[in-house]
Amino acid sequence: MHVIVFVTDDGKSPDGTAPLLYLRDNPKSALPPHPGAKGWRYFATVPLLDQMFESERRDVETALGAGQPFITERMVR
Repeated sequence: MHVIVFVTDDGKSPDGTAPLLYLRDNPKSALPPHPGAKGWRYFATVPLLDQMFESERRDVETALGAGQPFITERMVR
């Protein structure tokens, strides 16, 4: 399974970017409204086996398997 990753800024912050939104790479996937009233920006499309998901892979798999997006506050640098 591939995952589409969205962020809320341009990724230039020295601290990283958060929150992150993960969607299943599927034409039926839709962006949810952002909880902070900011817009989502496309970041990458990666396989779910990518090391980026290592700490939360099970939670991401569960949400995406149920057809839901997954939002995390974890920073990505």
